[in-house]
Amino acid sequence: MNRGGAAVTSTMRCELCGAAARRRCGRCRVTFYCDAEHQAADWEAIHEKVCTRLAVVRGPSPPEALQVHQDAHRAQTRLRLVRTG
Repeated sequence: MNRGGAAVTSTMRCELCGAAARRRCGRCRVTFYCDAEHQAADWEAIHEKVCTRLAVVRGPSPPEALQVHQDAHRAQTRLRLVRTG
Protein backbone atom coordinates (compact mmCIF):
# COMPACT_ATOMS: atom_id res chain seq x y z
CA MET A 1 0.00 0.00 0.00
CA ASN A 2 1.24 3.46 -0.87
CA ARG A 3 0.39 5.60 2.14
CA GLY A 4 2.50 8.52 0.99
CA GLY A 5 -0.21 10.53 -0.70
CA ALA A 6 0.77 11.17 -4.32
CA ALA A 7 0.67 8.31 -6.76
CA VAL A 8 3.86 6.38 -7.46
CA THR A 9 4.71 6.85 -11.13
CA SER A 10 6.52 4.54 -13.51
CA THR A 11 9.67 6.70 -13.35
CA MET A 12 10.15 6.05 -9.62
CA ARG A 13 12.52 3.22 -8.74
CA CYS A 14 13.06 0.95 -5.75
CA GLU A 15 15.74 2.22 -3.41
CA LEU A 16 17.27 -1.26 -3.13
CA CYS A 17 17.06 -2.90 -6.53
CA GLY A 18 16.08 -0.19 -9.00
CA ALA A 19 12.90 -1.98 -10.13
CA ALA A 20 9.74 0.00 -10.78
CA ALA A 21 8.41 1.30 -7.46
CA ARG A 22 4.94 0.44 -6.21
CA ARG A 23 5.40 1.70 -2.64
CA ARG A 24 6.69 4.81 -0.93
CA CYS A 25 7.66 5.53 2.67
CA GLY A 26 4.59 6.97 4.35
CA ARG A 27 6.66 9.11 6.72
CA CYS A 28 9.19 10.93 4.56
CA ARG A 29 7.41 10.29 1.24
CA VAL A 30 10.81 10.53 -0.46
CA THR A 31 11.98 6.93 -0.66
CA PHE A 32 10.40 4.36 -2.99
CA TYR A 33 10.29 0.54 -3.03
CA CYS A 34 9.14 -2.24 -5.33
CA ASP A 35 7.61 -4.27 -2.48
CA ALA A 36 7.13 -4.52 1.28
CA GLU A 37 10.15 -6.80 1.67
CA HIS A 38 12.54 -4.20 0.26
CA GLN A 39 10.89 -1.47 2.31
CA ALA A 40 11.37 -3.50 5.49
CA ALA A 41 14.98 -4.35 4.57
CA ASP A 42 15.83 -0.70 3.97
CA TRP A 43 14.15 0.29 7.24
CA GLU A 44 16.36 -2.15 9.13
CA ALA A 45 19.52 -1.22 7.20
CA ILE A 46 19.40 2.59 7.35
CA HIS A 47 16.09 4.24 6.55
CA GLU A 48 14.88 4.28 10.16
CA LYS A 49 17.87 6.47 11.01
CA VAL A 50 17.44 8.95 8.12
CA CYS A 51 13.69 9.04 7.52
CA THR A 52 13.01 12.21 9.49
CA ARG A 53 15.91 13.97 7.79
CA LEU A 54 14.57 12.96 4.38
CA ALA A 55 11.22 14.55 5.19
CA VAL A 56 12.96 17.93 4.98
CA VAL A 57 13.86 17.11 1.38
CA ARG A 58 10.15 16.90 0.64
CA GLY A 59 9.90 20.66 0.55
CA PRO A 60 10.47 22.65 -2.62
CA SER A 61 13.93 21.87 -3.91
CA PRO A 62 15.51 21.38 -7.30
CA PRO A 63 15.02 17.83 -8.66
CA GLU A 64 18.80 17.53 -9.05
CA ALA A 65 19.32 17.97 -5.30
CA LEU A 66 16.78 15.27 -4.55
CA GLN A 67 18.41 12.91 -7.05
CA VAL A 68 21.87 13.44 -5.54
CA HIS A 69 20.48 12.71 -2.07
CA GLN A 70 18.64 9.61 -3.25
CA ASP A 71 21.77 8.33 -5.01
CA ALA A 72 23.82 8.77 -1.83
CA HIS A 73 21.14 7.03 0.25
CA ARG A 74 20.97 4.15 -2.24
CA ALA A 75 24.77 3.71 -2.14
CA GLN A 76 24.81 3.70 1.68
CA THR A 77 22.00 1.15 1.78
CA ARG A 78 23.72 -1.20 -0.65
CA LEU A 79 26.97 -0.93 1.29
CA ARG A 80 25.21 -1.81 4.55
CA LEU A 81 23.43 -4.76 2.92
CA VAL A 82 26.74 -6.08 1.58
CA ARG A 83 28.35 -5.75 5.00
CA THR A 84 25.51 -7.52 6.80
CA GLY A 85 25.40 -10.25 4.19
